[in-house]
Amino acid sequence: MGAGKGALAPRWARQDPVASNRVRPMHIWRPRRALLHVLDWHAEPRVQEGALATSPGKGCLEAAPEGVPGRMHQADDRYFERIEAVEFTVKADDGKEPRLLKQADILLLGVSRTSKTPLSVFLAHKGYKVSNVPIVLDRPLPNTVFEVDQNRIFALTIDPESLRHIRHQRMETMRMPGRTNYSDMDYILAELEWAEDLYRRNPSWPVIDVTRKAVEETAATILKVLGERGISWDSRESGQL
Repeated sequence: MGAGKGALAPRWARQDPVASNRVRPMHIWRPRRALLHVLDWHAEPRVQEGALATSPGKGCLEAAPEGVPGRMHQADDRYFERIEAVEFTVKADDGKEPRLLKQADILLLGVSRTSKTPLSVFLAHKGYKVSNVPIVLDRPLPNTVFEVDQNRIFALTIDPESLRHIRHQRMETMRMPGRTNYSDMDYILAELEWAEDLYRRNPSWPVIDVTRKAVEETAATILKVLGERGISWDSRESGQL
């Protein structure tokens, strides 16, 4: 009986003791065999199942692996610095805590739906304490905004039509009543003009157009300006939260 079972086993299971403990359907096995054939043809390195994946990298990079697990996500000082920055940014989001503005590394200003919150969170994950304050038509900013280091303030703007589209999508998602002027073009133009007038009266605030820009691109612009202004920053780019 044992011999019969062995005879029925596929050839790859008899040749590969690691694979013999697995059920490998033919629709998975055939692409794998084709891939191995291509690697052999081009003499590309590959890792045998169950082997250390660092072996080929050792030869390509000409460096020995450290053999220390968890190097990418270490719970070191920088890790806890990012945790603290994220917690701060969540508390200081949307101007909820004006008292925290003076503690922020970066302060963002802009009308609703100009990517203030996602941009703040992105920068926080890199270790920066970020606060953002919304600009609302006919409402003055908190006095604290003008008491903080003005070199750390960044003003955000956006194309009116893009903003109208974003707000309309937001209203549909939140099931907001259609009678609000939130996505009305006349209101949007008035609100953006209110913000632009505020920006003109504070020329030290760099104005960044976020229209169709990823938060990574806007964040890179902010950090570049801070560097050009001579504000020293640690290297907070390594790793992820």
